[in-house]
Amino acid sequence: MGRIKAVIFDYGAVISTPQTKKEIRALENLAAADRERFWEAYWRYRREYDTVLTAEEYWRRVFADCRAVWREGLLPQLVFYDTRSWTALNRPMLAFARLLKACRFKVGLLSNMPEDILKEMRKKFPWLQGGVFDSVLFSCDIKIAKPDPVVFHRSLQELGVAAGETIFVDDMAANIKAAREIGLKTIQYRAFGRFLRDFLRFLL
Repeated sequence: MGRIKAVIFDYGAVISTPQTKKEIRALENLAAADRERFWEAYWRYRREYDTVLTAEEYWRRVFADCRAVWREGLLPQLVFYDTRSWTALNRPMLAFARLLKACRFKVGLLSNMPEDILKEMRKKFPWLQGGVFDSVLFSCDIKIAKPDPVVFHRSLQELGVAAGETIFVDDMAANIKAAREIGLKTIQYRAFGRFLRDFLRFLL
């Protein structure tokens, strides 16, 4: 097995926690629609929101699909609770990324993220500006989202490493599959303890 030189992390549900329950309920209450239809619509247009759609375009599509009633003043509330749902940190994983950096691994962050949420993240998390990650790529900045292989190649290029010497960590199976297909070593994130065991296997 080749030496591991770099680790690329997803943000959502890896460096952050999964969406928080309080904010999930708040979004459901604002929609006042069938829950299953709401979440199907939420994810149906998410990749477009992560790249090119404005918040209003995205949420109007979601509401239309789940047959929710669009009301004046909804948009700021939807953006607020959606942002809060994705900005609780998985602190053990962030600490682990810092440790890797201190141990001279190359460390990347590669995430699908809409502009509205990223704007608040950059205000809240100064470590996004430097000190932890050698490369930070968000889909709304580069207008391409995972699982498009282009984003993985761009991350590798910025880190200056080859796919075979890099571990990619993500919670979503589609992204893991795409990364593996271009030669990255992969870990599908579920819990911190399990992640550590999987990570150490690559080093042994």
